Amino acid sequence: MKAYLLPKRMSLGPHVYVKVQLTSPTTMKLHTEGEEVDGLWLPSFEDNNAELGIIYIAENLSSARRWTIFRHELIHAIHDTDAWLRDTYGPQ
Repeated sequence: MKAYLLPKRMSLGPHVYVKVQLTSPTTMKLHTEGEEVDGLWLPSFEDNNAELGIIYIAENLSSARRWTIFRHELIHAIHDTDAWLRDTYGPQ
């Protein structure tokens, strides 16, 4: 079975991007206060730039599991980004 690579960056609208990064489980624990997780959506809306956050995915997972985690975290990113854009710029 061919392993399809995850995107490195996703567009969620005009000039609105989310970065996708594979990382070690140890590094992921730094963002979760020691909790072991396979993926994490970390928003950065306060930075006021085009990249509104990062989806971290554990690099030790199979390709199929990475895609499952990516889709799960992407849903969080879409939901949070949509809410932030509506709060910041009003309904479009």
